[in-house]
Amino acid sequence: MTATAIRPNKAAETLPDEIKVSELHKYHGRQLRNIVVSYQIGEPKWRNTAQKDKLIEKLTEHFPGGVIQVPKAGEIMPGKKMVKTKVAETAAAVKAEPPLPGLLLPKSDETFVFSTNTRAYVSALGRMAKNGEDVMNTLLAGPQGCGKTSVAYEFAARMNMPLLKMNCPMVREPRDWFGAKMAAEGRVYWDKALFAEGVARGNVVVLLDEITRATPQVLNTLLPLLDWTRETYVEEAKELLKVGPNTFFFATANIGAQFTGTFKLDSALADRFGAIVECAFLPDVEEAGLLVKRSGISEDVAKRMVKVATLVRAENQNTGRLTETVSTRTLLEVARLYSAMQEKAFHFTVLPKFSADGGKQSERAQVVGFIQGQFPGFTLN
Repeated sequence: MTATAIRPNKAAETLPDEIKVSELHKYHGRQLRNIVVSYQIGEPKWRNTAQKDKLIEKLTEHFPGGVIQVPKAGEIMPGKKMVKTKVAETAAAVKAEPPLPGLLLPKSDETFVFSTNTRAYVSALGRMAKNGEDVMNTLLAGPQGCGKTSVAYEFAARMNMPLLKMNCPMVREPRDWFGAKMAAEGRVYWDKALFAEGVARGNVVVLLDEITRATPQVLNTLLPLLDWTRETYVEEAKELLKVGPNTFFFATANIGAQFTGTFKLDSALADRFGAIVECAFLPDVEEAGLLVKRSGISEDVAKRMVKVATLVRAENQNTGRLTETVSTRTLLEVARLYSAMQEKAFHFTVLPKFSADGGKQSERAQVVGFIQGQFPGFTLN
């Protein structure tokens, strides 16, 4: 339809500049009608409560979880095709309380450091969302303790969006994603899971943390939600679950033979992640800077700690002489302890990861040599 400019009536002129979707019921149906027409969503008549509910349904469909910009007198708002862009803009600009218990509102960490490639990708993802383009599912793959989970948290924080973190190993049955049948007061009812509610609501970052630690049977249930249809029928609930607009799926994964507690990621599932970000440890200078910012240790000490980690990682990744590595997460723990106990911090953070079997030829002896090379005062006593 072609919309024409309208002049809101007196009642409409009392509206605020913005209305939260969750507060639509506070307003008169005629006020809502003016907004609907101005956004070219439709031109329904207002006569009774049922029609008012229909108006609210139309507005909720186009502005799920966000806010509505109230048009001024004579103003024509973007057409239906452009409404998606408006939703993305308002979701990024308005930081409200999480719409559901269990959702998080991450705060941006000024000390967090993106790798160059990861920074470029998340920036592009944010621009795509603001331009109204379909969002892309993202798989964050890499070694333990390199900041995969933090990438999703930081993305949510910078987009001003709530985050729903799903600990995948805790999901034991396929239907756990959606809910469970419960009984109370002589009746059986469907208790919808937070995952299903959050995904349907939209304007949310969904983090499937440690996805390779859930069984394939459990993950198969997610296939239709992650493909282009973005929907699945839940038989027990007798409802079609649709992924809401601006729902960003991130998944973290440890991939490799050394991660014995994981399952191989099914090819069909992996193919549904349009982008695979290969996360790695930061360059030496940036990793040392991170240690300084978060722990307060000196730059010199931080550089020497990173040098120890770099030597260990090389022996783990390149030669295989060491079966374990030293992650950024571990280095941060070393740095935190260092101010209280100096070199002895390595005794309680790094050394226990490596076997002492073999005496002077053991993995632990080799790591001790790396530590002493940077911290001459370090002893095993």
